[in-house]
Amino acid sequence: ACRQLGYSSEEFAGLAIADYEALETPAETRAHLQKVRTDGSDDFETLQRTRNGEIRNVHVWARTVSLGEREAFYCIYEDVTARKRAEQALRQNEQSLREAESIAGLGNFVAEFPGGDWTGSEELDRIFGIDDRYVRSLEGWLALIHPEWRATMSAYLSNDVLEKRAPFDKEYKIVRRSDNEERWVHGLGRLEVDERDHPVRMRGTIQDVTERRLAEESWQLQSAALNAAANPMVITRRDGTIAWVNAAFAECTGYSAAEAIGR
Repeated sequence: ACRQLGYSSEEFAGLAIADYEALETPAETRAHLQKVRTDGSDDFETLQRTRNGEIRNVHVWARTVSLGEREAFYCIYEDVTARKRAEQALRQNEQSLREAESIAGLGNFVAEFPGGDWTGSEELDRIFGIDDRYVRSLEGWLALIHPEWRATMSAYLSNDVLEKRAPFDKEYKIVRRSDNEERWVHGLGRLEVDERDHPVRMRGTIQDVTERRLAEESWQLQSAALNAAANPMVITRRDGTIAWVNAAFAECTGYSAAEAIGR
């Protein structure tokens, strides 16, 4: 205790609890001591102030003991400052991870095999539109997949990932449970096996890529429409270099797209 608080034995003997207790007021400390008298023991966390003014987190175990006819308190202090700082850093890291996942529309999961039960992050629940009551099983995952994709994804997981040990890397369509909206997601996963090469679990991410897919589909439709137009069309860069031509341009000029682009 002397080393932890920075006092000599002589200095320590002259202290009251309020001299190094940094969380409770003297009145609160007296009430706490009365609770120990009544209950016989207590354990709690508090803050202590060292001789040089540093604040430390401590865990205290206190009990009443009899020294002859005198009642005394027997206390053990454990400095838990490092653990508290680690817990705080972990909470901050978890918060940063949640914010990053929310910004990216990226959730993470861990699936256990052979059963296929899985757990996921808060962002994954948002992507799927599910809450704590949803059954996170293999059947539960398949139920979230769009009916047109369900058989394909079931076969992909069984044949490519679990049997052939290929990394999970697939874009597929789901139906969000909360509002029945169709969404596109990109799943990435790495399979872990035991010493007998049996699948144990898969860790991975699922990202909502709906906006990108819709933009790509829109561009493909526009490109197809422009390419099918009867009039020759040319897109150039600001310096006049050709970047794209449609089929009518090739028919009209005799230059193929490969010959025209870049000139």
